[in-house]
Amino acid sequence: MAASPRTIRLRKWQKTALDAFRARDGDDFLAVATPGAGKTTFALAAARQDLAAHPGRRLVVVAPTQHLKGQWAQAAEGFELQLADAPHLESVAAEQSPVARRRALRDANAVLVRAIAGATGMSHAQVNGELNRLSGVSRVAEADADALDRRRSEGARWLTRISARSGTRGR
Repeated sequence: MAASPRTIRLRKWQKTALDAFRARDGDDFLAVATPGAGKTTFALAAARQDLAAHPGRRLVVVAPTQHLKGQWAQAAEGFELQLADAPHLESVAAEQSPVARRRALRDANAVLVRAIAGATGMSHAQVNGELNRLSGVSRVAEADADALDRRRSEGARWLTRISARSGTRGR
């Protein structure tokens, strides 16, 4: 027999933020709160509702450390969400075939661009342009693995700075 889902009680600020999330225009939403305030719980409640309203939509969670990645996966279980295990962005194996390594680096870059655009309000084109400038890449489609890895590193540093300024620390 399947276990019944536990009830998650949201704090007042989380309920207010969830109402604002539902009423938003567009796809992006940025929640900023102090460490330990419940950003992960809010984000998962919002994700659960959004995924229920839009079957087939995907959720991408970007966390700066393996430890936080595990915390997110554990918290997601309380919302009956299963986060697929993905490689940590800091470690794209050099032992992969050149084609597989390039594909993995392009995927990691795409995840970072979506996260940065969502956190900053910049368009994907603006974020891509800035990452290309910072890493010396002229066109992602023509970049080799080393250039894509530099671009991924710049994106990871940018996302860390955003998290540090907003107090989210990757949550």
